[in-house]
Amino acid sequence: MSVHKGWRVSGIKPGLLEEAKQAHGRLCQMAQKAGGKPPEPFDETAWLRTAVRSKPYILQEAALQCKELAIKAGWLDVQIQEVRKVVA
Repeated sequence: MSVHKGWRVSGIKPGLLEEAKQAHGRLCQMAQKAGGKPPEPFDETAWLRTAVRSKPYILQEAALQCKELAIKAGWLDVQIQEVRKVVA
């Protein structure tokens, strides 16, 4: 049996993806200057999985409003998930 614990809005803040790509580019340049092995190419899909930020809400209406505002503000991959807790 599980109990409803609210809603969670998740997404990626605007500009973070570009910052991560630039940081990877700088890392590649530093490795090249030092004569070392260059790092693996930037994996956007893997980065997106780890860069998600989330905010909890008790009401679904509040979560929906937050999602709409986040999309308007340019957030990426904005989603709403129901939070449930399994109880014995």
